[in-house]
Amino acid sequence: MSAAFSFLLTPSPFWLLDRRITKHIAMIFEMPEPHGGHDKAVSYVKFLDSGTVVTASTDNTLKLWDLNKTSSGGLSSNACSLTFRGHTNEKNFVGLSVADGYIACGSETNEVYAYHRSMPMPITSHKFGSLDPISGKETDDNNGLFVSSVCWRGKSDMAVAASSSGCIKVLQMV
Repeated sequence: MSAAFSFLLTPSPFWLLDRRITKHIAMIFEMPEPHGGHDKAVSYVKFLDSGTVVTASTDNTLKLWDLNKTSSGGLSSNACSLTFRGHTNEKNFVGLSVADGYIACGSETNEVYAYHRSMPMPITSHKFGSLDPISGKETDDNNGLFVSSVCWRGKSDMAVAASSSGCIKVLQMV
């Protein structure tokens, strides 16, 4: 059994999100029956609103789950309403943050990606550089670095992101 690395409780008491991850499939429960969708380990789960969950996985995808698509047996087979692709995430925890329909995640390409809940491709991205150890100047070579954490500022178009090198940037979507 794989471990769940991050989970957040629902803002609405009606729904229950189970933190168990088995065979690299995120399981969402209303009833005891699990339903999945990712091909690899799920690293983050966030509520976008009281009826929608976003999951991040090391299969290079984010998935949007409609919790209103339920029956007495749990989520229907079409509960995954959208799959987001564009970032790279195969082994590291690259962060996930949500605010007002926007979704931000890091990437193993040392970039931050922003998605909107209505579009499967990124709406914007920002590449972190790395510091040259001799000159101290930022370069485009990522040297295996990745964005490890992201956080939207509430009710704002600003986010904070951090890379695996310890670099922190405040970003604004324009």
